[in-house]
Amino acid sequence: MPVTVVPPAESSLSLAKRAETQGPFEVGDQVTYVYTVTNTNTGTTTLTDITVADDLVSQVTCDETTLAPGPRHHHRDQEGQAHPAVQGVRRVP
Repeated sequence: MPVTVVPPAESSLSLAKRAETQGPFEVGDQVTYVYTVTNTNTGTTTLTDITVADDLVSQVTCDETTLAPGPRHHHRDQEGQAHPAVQGVRRVP
């Protein structure tokens, strides 16, 4: 009797972060970043309870927290505090 072994699907995500507008940025500018999450798993598993955290940003808002395989999910950081422009949505020191 032949046996077929199907490898288990692996759950995985990819994350990209980009500035909503192009620089150059100057001291005092507020920069908004968009985080794009993609479910890149090899099966049909829907991932749930997805959150995005940035060490330099106190709050990243997520409209949805569930992702089927393939589609993208966007998160926005709406912070206004000071830190280097390339790290998140904040005011450039």
